[in-house]
Amino acid sequence: MVLYIAGGIVFLLNLPFGFWRSRVKKFSLQWFLAIHAPVPLVYAIRMYAGISWHLATFPVLIGSFFLGQYVGNRVNRSDVQRPTSDGKAGSTFDVRSSRGAWRCARMIKLIPFRCILWRCLGRVRRGIWLC
Repeated sequence: MVLYIAGGIVFLLNLPFGFWRSRVKKFSLQWFLAIHAPVPLVYAIRMYAGISWHLATFPVLIGSFFLGQYVGNRVNRSDVQRPTSDGKAGSTFDVRSSRGAWRCARMIKLIPFRCILWRCLGRVRRGIWLC
């Protein structure tokens, strides 16, 4: 049970790093840091939880690591490209519009962590205030 809780923590820990990785140039220093910076934190979680180094523990923690990176990347990609009112892709999605408020409210109902943390707070950081 402790292994799966640690896997969930590793997954949540890697979400912002996957989000960050998707916003920087591939193979740059920031990209490298976004992938490798959480590794010592995962090691610390492993030691704190008292998880041994048995071969069976690796798929859970490594899978959680890569899944967190992947989901963080996908959250960002779904946030960046949205169709405009004329149906053309390429504009940034505006959560302040009525359509944006509906989408954010729908995400709060379905996936609250994704909407609250990555969409709303990420937009505050970029200067677009809350959902």
